[in-house]
Amino acid sequence: MGSVHMETYAQGRGNHEFDYLKLTDESVLKNLILNRRKLDLYYDLDVDNARNIYSASECTIFYENILILYMDLDNLIKKTRLTKLQRWLVGELMYGYDFNDIIEDKGLDINNIYLSFEKAIYRLRYQAEENWKFNLMWDKVKTNINWKRCSKCEEFKPATKEYFSPDESKIDGLKYICRNCR
Repeated sequence: MGSVHMETYAQGRGNHEFDYLKLTDESVLKNLILNRRKLDLYYDLDVDNARNIYSASECTIFYENILILYMDLDNLIKKTRLTKLQRWLVGELMYGYDFNDIIEDKGLDINNIYLSFEKAIYRLRYQAEENWKFNLMWDKVKTNINWKRCSKCEEFKPATKEYFSPDESKIDGLKYICRNCR
């Protein structure tokens, strides 16, 4: 999740190089957001046009990997607690607008826009790391880990102080709402 194994061919000699793009890397997040209109040929297209691009493409493996990565990015954006301005800004940048367009058209402060973008990237990276740790825990389900359901987001998470704040008045000693939802 959030990682795509990309294979590149070195000068057609059968040599292969492998790169990993991870959503836990801030530079990858920035580049994916800022270049979505260039890289994701399916973004904002109807199904028929997407099929035509896919069938005409000679680089289908590359586009499949990028599409999977953008699907993970979309899920990450939905799951991350962003402010309205951050969510709007990320959406505009993914749609193809650059910072100058946003500043000129909306009359917003340049420092506020850049700071909001940096904070959004930080929150996305943090959420990607949390998702990675959480999925790593699923591999250990057969052990004696207790699970608890957050009453706000309704997700099951390990019943530990890392995911739930302590509350001595509760039976299990943890609050009903997870740390991400607080």
